[in-house]
Amino acid sequence: MPGKADAVKYGKVKKQKRILNDYLHNILIKFCAEHTYRISLATLARYRPKYISLVNYASRNTCLCQKHQDFALKLRCMKQMGVTTCTSPDQYVTMHRDNGIQEDLEKITLEKVNYKQWKKVKINDGKERMKIVDIEVGKDDFKVEMVKQFEGFTCHVDRVKAQYTAVRDMKKQLPNNHALVQMDFAENYSCQTLEEIRSAYWNASMVTLHPTITYVRSTDGSIVHFNSPTSQYRNKSIFDLISSCETKFSIKASWHYFECGHGKGPCDGIGGTTKRNADNAVKQGKATIQDAHDFMAWALSESTSQISYRYISTEEFENSRKEIENRLKEIKPVKGTMKLHAVAAIADGRILTKETTCVCQQCFGDDGFKETTQCNWTVQSVLKNHDQLTPDVHQTEIDEVEIQNNVPTETEISLDDQIKIGSYVAAIYDNIVYMGKVLEIDAPEKK
Repeated sequence: MPGKADAVKYGKVKKQKRILNDYLHNILIKFCAEHTYRISLATLARYRPKYISLVNYASRNTCLCQKHQDFALKLRCMKQMGVTTCTSPDQYVTMHRDNGIQEDLEKITLEKVNYKQWKKVKINDGKERMKIVDIEVGKDDFKVEMVKQFEGFTCHVDRVKAQYTAVRDMKKQLPNNHALVQMDFAENYSCQTLEEIRSAYWNASMVTLHPTITYVRSTDGSIVHFNSPTSQYRNKSIFDLISSCETKFSIKASWHYFECGHGKGPCDGIGGTTKRNADNAVKQGKATIQDAHDFMAWALSESTSQISYRYISTEEFENSRKEIENRLKEIKPVKGTMKLHAVAAIADGRILTKETTCVCQQCFGDDGFKETTQCNWTVQSVLKNHDQLTPDVHQTEIDEVEIQNNVPTETEISLDDQIKIGSYVAAIYDNIVYMGKVLEIDAPEKK
């Protein structure tokens, strides 16, 4: 087992824990095939060192990142072909970041390459499930795919490090009157009683838990920064909430996302602690938890817990859902939503976006994230009726050209003296103003 603490004292020295990858009976058969003398299964079990555990003591790793696992499966395939000895995706990226992987790929001699990959597979009922499938491709196709995946995976690793670094730096330099809120969904809690009948066991109720942890320097926080995973929180409704947060709640907000598959944090610990304490209360006969009301009643009775609980009723949920559905008519999707990892509010309906969070002095200060910055934040609108009046990327020096609406289409305007390469110009199409950067100027046509 790879963990630092996965060691036991064996005699006078510490030995790293190891796990048998087969049954003792099968190991005995292999032993007898390789040696001339015979031993019994009981003798083999008796002489097994205590730092070597049976396979049932091995722990499973769950909720792993798919990109990391797919890349690791390819590395295992390359190791079997004698191409590399490294099977750690992060370590492999560190080793080949500068020189690339072409040298390793040239060592492949097989014409057909077989590897495993996680893919969605249709099952009997028409639904799709993620399964490990065997894939066979030609050598050249494998090389092309591996190079492409290596480039994308390198960017993925960089974003993982960038987001964790940004959150850590934000905690260190969090100004007064700011709050950093980290949130995530936990696995639903399965309600149970100490003694229950069969029909109740097979029809247990579930309680949805949504752990959050708040970091503050003072109690009167006026600016909130959220950190959360991808699928539930990265959409146009959340972006609209960020932009309108100051109007609705008098709190300016920004939202930052961990890289997909790498959102493990204190929220998981809070969720696990809560469910474990609830299970212990049921087993000790202190509580009977059959639904969310019972769960909340137990939570409020926990005098020693430092965790605060809030109950969200079905009525509150439905009211929020209706409000969001009504608002959906006015908002629009934001371009490149799944690539964004930082969203900050400018005004109601307008947001700053960036692929990774930046908390440098130019971007982040006592008043939150700044609209004018050198770090390539993008201004975007979340409302359908907002004109795109700002360039995609904020820069401090922009050549401004005055644009008038309702200019007749047949009117010829000469801007030859004002337009230069690198400057920004506006174009009106369908009564909407679009901004563009001049990359090239063609010579005027001669009549």
